[in-house]
Amino acid sequence: MSLHMLHLPVRQRELLACGREHRLVSDANAVDLGYLVHALLARALGERAAKPFDVQAERAAETRVPGRLVAPRPLTVLAYAADDIATLHAHAKQIGDDLALAAIAWEDADSKPMPPFAAGQRLGFRVRVCPTLRVGKRHPCFEPGAEVDPYLALIAREVAERATAQPGACELTLRREVVDAAPPREIVYRDWLCDRIGVAAAVGDARLASLRDARLWRRGEPGESAAAKMHGRPRPRLGRRAAMGRREAVFEGTLEVRDAGAFRDLLARGVGRHRAFGFGMLLLRSVDSNRC
Repeated sequence: MSLHMLHLPVRQRELLACGREHRLVSDANAVDLGYLVHALLARALGERAAKPFDVQAERAAETRVPGRLVAPRPLTVLAYAADDIATLHAHAKQIGDDLALAAIAWEDADSKPMPPFAAGQRLGFRVRVCPTLRVGKRHPCFEPGAEVDPYLALIAREVAERATAQPGACELTLRREVVDAAPPREIVYRDWLCDRIGVAAAVGDARLASLRDARLWRRGEPGESAAAKMHGRPRPRLGRRAAMGRREAVFEGTLEVRDAGAFRDLLARGVGRHRAFGFGMLLLRSVDSNRC
């Protein structure tokens, strides 16, 4: 299977216009940029929508000059796809959605085929992920299938097990003991990342470059009742969308390819959940380069 790296400049005004048509933009609610780009790519390219993808910069501020307002710079979106940019552009024109077609600056878009990989090859990587897991039937705190932060799932399980072993103990004291004894959040997330990469590659060093809270908009995802219990309050909704509180983590480091075919499949699939919404794209560099 062929694999191409795409460079897609996305015009912000047209992106927001597409979002408004689908009720994805509201003055009263924060905008999930990953959701907007996901919806645009699906609208412009249909079943050939590129994923995973990564938005390289936050929304640029509009630049004011005397007498007029200059349009903001296009967003830079990188993505992996089975087709090159010429094939995708032709497909988008066949779909015939003028607004979605105009949202991508096709004249500045580009693509390049990904090179072959070999077992033993060392590469630098950067990946933006949303660390989550689906809990099974035996978790003591969450409903089966609930999507939970792996660190919170670990802490909750340990607290529940200690509470069972020590009836009548103060839950707050137990939680403090568990948090003090547990591995740091960065280590838990790193282990989660290694599990998701699996047999495709061996992760060498992996540094948590950034970690922040993120609010994601999704349509009716499973486990909503469990997540509401976890956060202690109902989540706000806009139309059929639900706002989810998640952690957005960016890892940087090096890896060694173990299975070239599985590694190529990993690039095409992405790492972790919410890959169609701007998470999980492995950006690669040679180990002697500082640029992804």
